[in-house]
Amino acid sequence: MWIISFLCVLGMTMPPAFATGSVTLAWNPSTSPDITGYDVYYGVASGVYDNEISAGDNTNITISNLVEGVTYYFAATAHDDGQSPFSNEISYTVPLNPSNSLAILASPASFNGQFSFTVSGINGRLYVVEASADLTHWAPMMTNTAPFVFTANDMNQHGQQFYRAVLY
Repeated sequence: MWIISFLCVLGMTMPPAFATGSVTLAWNPSTSPDITGYDVYYGVASGVYDNEISAGDNTNITISNLVEGVTYYFAATAHDDGQSPFSNEISYTVPLNPSNSLAILASPASFNGQFSFTVSGINGRLYVVEASADLTHWAPMMTNTAPFVFTANDMNQHGQQFYRAVLY
């Protein structure tokens, strides 16, 4: 009898660039003595697995090149001459990479009431420029596809203002 049960998500890593992430999965070994290996299936919809990776006879695997902000669903199978049913499913949402945001303090006295900055980020990805007076409460100001230039024209009306750009 084949039974595979995911133990947990062991670790998560975020490479410093390209907005990709990875996750390490581990599972209990099958109790069947004839198991020759394991396969892990995953996709972006529950129960729909568009990707398959062989783990060989290992009971853990790291899956890379996952897109930040996307939720992935994972299941595993064991095989000998046949293949087991899918294990229980687990999901994982790849966190947004904090290096894909920036914070800038703009002072109206030094900019004549106008301030601009370029959001280079990841070409073709949507970013939201947000403003805050206290670094706690952020208000969306503009959404655009990188790269783009954001300009605040009414700096004299707001006093000290912080800006950041985060992936949408």
